[in-house]
Amino acid sequence: AGYGCVALQPLRRGEELFRVPRAACLGATSAGADADGTDGDCQRRLALALLEATADWAPFLAMLTPARCPWVWSESERRQLDGTELE
Repeated sequence: AGYGCVALQPLRRGEELFRVPRAACLGATSAGADADGTDGDCQRRLALALLEATADWAPFLAMLTPARCPWVWSESERRQLDGTELE
């Protein structure tokens, strides 16, 4: 996609490279709870958040490449999600 970050000098372990404000992040947890106050389906919450913010996220969405959705992954592929919010 042509986006990336390259270090121009050696980095120290634990060195902070940049900060991204939480408000600039979009994910299942940042999409909030459902209207009824429950957490519900995180993929549904994320999809709804994207629909509401499509104009703001258009450049990001345009650079995404097609990928198979986790719900059609094999068991070994799904194990790659262990330890994530999608587990």
